[in-house]
Amino acid sequence: MKNTMPHPNRYLKQAHVSEYEKVLKIQMLQKTLVGKITEGICKEKLIMLRERQLAQLKLLLAKRPGVDGPLELDKARHLILKKSNQNKALLAELNLTRSDLENSNANNGRLLADLKAVKEEIAMYKRRSINKVEAPVDAKPTFQIHRPKMKKPGFAVTKNRLIKATLTPIYTTSHTL
Repeated sequence: MKNTMPHPNRYLKQAHVSEYEKVLKIQMLQKTLVGKITEGICKEKLIMLRERQLAQLKLLLAKRPGVDGPLELDKARHLILKKSNQNKALLAELNLTRSDLENSNANNGRLLADLKAVKEEIAMYKRRSINKVEAPVDAKPTFQIHRPKMKKPGFAVTKNRLIKATLTPIYTTSHTL
């Protein structure tokens, strides 16, 4: 059984000749464009190959000694000597810095040990003072720790040693006329 529907290009060729010619021209231009792109890619690869060969040739020519070879050699020796002196100076400075760092670390260790001993003495003193003097329940504490915590806007909550919370207003406004 044959298909009775004509192909769209055949229908376009028969019904609209000018549009069919435009479609053919577009197809031809697309083929030409694809050909030019592939040709451009091939030429680009050839250019890259030539550039690599040129770079290799320059490296080869740079390795060949020229007339000014001994002069350049003397300059290189002088530069190497200068850099080695700089490296020696930097190495001496590095060693000095390392010794200073070791001294500082030793001093820090001694200070930390002293601080730990002082903390232990303070803790022992506090324990002795708490054991000796026990305050009555109704007595006020000798000091208060003020830690403001915002519960509601405009008020701060403070706690004393007896865990007694009081609200104190933070913002006070005075209207003077």
